[in-house]
Amino acid sequence: MAYLQNLLGPAGKEYVVQVLDRQDNQQRTTTSTSFYFPADYELAITPFHASSKILVHVSCGMGCNKTTGTNASGRTVSVWALRRDSTTLMEQDICFYQQSDGSTATGFISGEAAHMSFLDEPSTTSAVTYKMGFRSGSTTFTTTACYRSYASSSYPQFHMTLEEIYSA
Repeated sequence: MAYLQNLLGPAGKEYVVQVLDRQDNQQRTTTSTSFYFPADYELAITPFHASSKILVHVSCGMGCNKTTGTNASGRTVSVWALRRDSTTLMEQDICFYQQSDGSTATGFISGEAAHMSFLDEPSTTSAVTYKMGFRSGSTTFTTTACYRSYASSSYPQFHMTLEEIYSA
């Protein structure tokens, strides 16, 4: 627990009260520029203490496929977000770049393992739900979550872990 000491105060005064985890391996895609929040990419936690913090970790294989013939040189084409219930806590660009400047060719595919962490203070003992969503930056791209090129579909490509941390 040493990695939490700098975030939460003096050593020996903070406790991990509960840890929850969710995994998924089903690929989901969108060409929409509005966020898509799949039900399988959310996890609820009921804090035991109103003063607790929730440390959220999300990792997911993200992919992007250029599906129409417009110029894609150097563009951010995917964005993912973290929400607590209906409140957006964080958005992050996932950058994919066209290899040949000015190319209008379709079929360009890029993927990466993306990760985000967020330390939240929900100030409640009622259930809160954390959700990961994603969107395309342009309708000329298809964005895929749980993307894999060679990894077996037997293994999860999406992970969300919630840790309730109580500081005594």
